[in-house]
Amino acid sequence: MSLSLIGELTNYDNPRSLYSSMDQEGWGDVSINYIGGLSFLLSFRSKEAADVFRNTGRDSWGVWFNSLSEWTPSFALNHRIAVISITGLLPQAWIGEAFSEVARLWGDILHCRSAVDSKNRDRAKVVILTHHMQRINEKVAVNIDNWIPKTETEQRWLS
Repeated sequence: MSLSLIGELTNYDNPRSLYSSMDQEGWGDVSINYIGGLSFLLSFRSKEAADVFRNTGRDSWGVWFNSLSEWTPSFALNHRIAVISITGLLPQAWIGEAFSEVARLWGDILHCRSAVDSKNRDRAKVVILTHHMQRINEKVAVNIDNWIPKTETEQRWLS
């Protein structure tokens, strides 16, 4: 693992193209493994290759990663991606801000658009980045024009 770096993605959309875009930029010999949250383990064939990648600066790796750090045996994730299901929100409150208010209780919203665009008004799924490492399953109050119905939030799956 001394030839490895941890990279934290710049945004949630990057995982879809990370492998191919790094390959296109000449980094095809790097082993890339998702390790949770927005973090990826980058394993290089030599220390020199890892140093070259790190030392090319943000102009090179900044397209994909906010930061790079060396892998250490004590590394532990302090965040994760969770998909929460929000139920009990009234149809007239089926707007992005209502979902955002609920989701922000546990973390940063990574994806909410499909919840607002959905034809199903029974429940919505919102993807968040959270520091809460336990399963999310709570009822919360949402203030909608000074009316506060109870909304249920349940974690459906992890990614």
